[in-house]
Amino acid sequence: MPNTSGLFGGVAGIADLAAQGDVEAAATVSGVSVANFDAELITQIEFFSEFDAMLCVGVQATQVAPSAIIQLPLAANTSGLPDFNVTFSGIGQASGQKRIVDYKWFFNDIETSVSGGQVTDHTFTESGSFLVTFRVMDEDGLFGFDTIRINTFSGIALELPGLETSGTPQGGEAPLVVDFTSSGSGVAGTTILGYSWNFGNGTLSRRQNQNDITYHVPGLYIPVCTLVDSRNVKVSDSITIGVNN
Repeated sequence: MPNTSGLFGGVAGIADLAAQGDVEAAATVSGVSVANFDAELITQIEFFSEFDAMLCVGVQATQVAPSAIIQLPLAANTSGLPDFNVTFSGIGQASGQKRIVDYKWFFNDIETSVSGGQVTDHTFTESGSFLVTFRVMDEDGLFGFDTIRINTFSGIALELPGLETSGTPQGGEAPLVVDFTSSGSGVAGTTILGYSWNFGNGTLSRRQNQNDITYHVPGLYIPVCTLVDSRNVKVSDSITIGVNN
């Protein structure tokens, strides 16, 4: 039987195999553009002589998550005094022929503060530094994220509490289980009153540390943690979680 080791080399040399006289050889290579997938490559090699043999190899395609892009506000319009009203605008781009079917804005000044649509406005009534998250979802249920920071200071020298967040692991195959931690440092004379998490997959928590958050759908997620101190000043921080097929 002809040597078929080295699949793509075998395809390239298929005419040489056919020229051996008693062997008929045929090869088909098809590249198919599949919406929301990187690529699909199927290679088939057939040999016909005193025996029949067929080798078929499929290359696994990988799903591509959509991308989210915040267009407004511009960098010059991201800071103001409390009761700061901001107009937000964003777009989503899906892979292939897929459509974006859902738009969500998470403002993280109040845990349940969420708005839908590509364009929305929001008023930040409190002092702090808020990480606003824009999330798009395509028709396959895959997410894309973008973020922008909004600062609302009631005084020129407002001192913000510190916040650091982490997730372990920060990447892996779905279903991916992640443990989250956060650590806040208060300003002198104040105390930290609480924490809230938005993990990007529809799960919320008011715990400082939260274990066993499961990501079932491949994509790039941006979980956000927000703390509040005794002055009612809030600060947000985020990390990135990558979930593979």
